[in-house]
Amino acid sequence: ELFNLVHLSELYLNFNRFSGRLSSKIGNLHNLVELFLFHNELTGQLPASIGKLNQLKIFTVAKNKLEGTLPEELNELTSLEILSLEGNGVDGGIKGPLLDFSSLPNLQQLFLNYNKLTGTIPETFLSGVTNKFKDLKVDLISNELQGILPASLSTFQKLRLYVADNEIEGISSELCLKDEWMGGNVQDFSCDAIACPPNTHNSFGRQSDSNIPCEPCEDGTKALFYGSLECITDKAHEGRKERDILEEFYRATGGESWSINTNWMNDEVSICEWHGVTCENENVESVESLHLSKNSLTGATPSSLFSLPQIQEINLSDNNVSFSFDGVEDAKNLNYLNLDATGLTSLSGLEKATSLTLLHINENDFDGSIPTELFSLANLEVLFLSANSFSGELPEELRNLSNLRFFDVSNCGLSGHIPEWMGDLTALEYLRLDQNSFSGELPFALSTNLVQLEHLDISDQKSRGGKGLE
Repeated sequence: ELFNLVHLSELYLNFNRFSGRLSSKIGNLHNLVELFLFHNELTGQLPASIGKLNQLKIFTVAKNKLEGTLPEELNELTSLEILSLEGNGVDGGIKGPLLDFSSLPNLQQLFLNYNKLTGTIPETFLSGVTNKFKDLKVDLISNELQGILPASLSTFQKLRLYVADNEIEGISSELCLKDEWMGGNVQDFSCDAIACPPNTHNSFGRQSDSNIPCEPCEDGTKALFYGSLECITDKAHEGRKERDILEEFYRATGGESWSINTNWMNDEVSICEWHGVTCENENVESVESLHLSKNSLTGATPSSLFSLPQIQEINLSDNNVSFSFDGVEDAKNLNYLNLDATGLTSLSGLEKATSLTLLHINENDFDGSIPTELFSLANLEVLFLSANSFSGELPEELRNLSNLRFFDVSNCGLSGHIPEWMGDLTALEYLRLDQNSFSGELPFALSTNLVQLEHLDISDQKSRGGKGLE
């Protein structure tokens, strides 16, 4: 294996088809000075062992399919002069916070453009660079960075800092006085040489020439952030935000391994044409429903899913996902939620989903009493809870769900009497209580009040140890 060639000082593997994760054995090559891996098909996260290469001066793994976050161990590459991780954001991208790279005294060029980095630029960013008077190039274009460009960067005299196509909200005023920044452009164009201000744009997101100024947005469009490449309408801005949410969802749930992922992550295709996505109408890129049942999803679903402004239906049934209800109150229009057979153990937070009318949580991993969060969902019309391992009696608080038309608690381990208050659920059309351990007599109200009832199943109350109904 290459990793046994411990005397290597230069390794060039660029423009090939190497795939899979970069092996942690890369740390064995402790004499490496130059490592070129760009234009391959490497995936996954950079291994922590990369930090063992303390002789490394040039490391480029650009134009691959890397994912995950930047390992802290990159800060241990104290000899590093050039680091290039650009262009990994097409199918996934390096995400998470931007490292401060504060322990790299010799750094001259840093390329992190076209990834998925989030958060702000740290106050300590590049603070360990020894020579503040040398040219230093930093490319952060097309990430998801936010906040203000920090004043601490003013210690550099000849910085070229490229931040277009992020979500930058401000530039510290000290930076606009650095005449030698951006190849001297700051002297001519002040802050515009770093990034076009909000509600202006050009194709570079900054001014570098008197012939290419930062142009004002046309009426009906806007640019919310510094460094905008274009001005867009409010609807287009929302559509772009929704695309970002779906991309986050794809990465978090192992999208590359889904059974079907047609068109997902394709920038050339409307999100309305992504598999499982339905939009409000053909003319508006706004997600109305997400149906990905039995599609081999894994991992934890991000709470940002509930920030889709028009989302009405979510069906992730029969997937091995970890689902949290944090932020569900933001989904004001959510009326249908199907999480059958997803391994749910808790409904904490679901009580805030007050717009729900249809809820499917069959075949999950609940135990104990029926979750109290359900009692607050007064608009529910359909509630399916079958094949869970509940215990005890049907709680009286369920009588508050007066709009229920379909109610299924079959095969749930319930016992006791079928309660008289069930006659208060007068809208019921479909009722399944079978395969439990109910005993005693049927309540009189069941036959007198439930006049809309079309389907009733109370069979098999004995095979699970119950006495049966009389």
